[in-house]
Amino acid sequence: MLRLDPTTTRLVARGLELGLLIGGLGYAGHWLDGRYGTGPYLALTGISLAMVGGCYNLAKEAGALPWSKPPPPGKRNSDP
Repeated sequence: MLRLDPTTTRLVARGLELGLLIGGLGYAGHWLDGRYGTGPYLALTGISLAMVGGCYNLAKEAGALPWSKPPPPGKRNSDP
């Protein structure tokens, strides 16, 4: 059986979340475009929002953002 470490599993989950967000918001925008006759603008807006939000979450989870580093051992985020 294939065993993945927790970091890999979290990053794979965030990648799937990114794909589902893009697909879901793109489809919702496409549906709204058809309903209101706005052309591709709502679909493009939904895809853009999904990409920005999903990439931010993926980068935060990967620790690529300076403020997303885990706290030192023994210290929680709520501690002063």
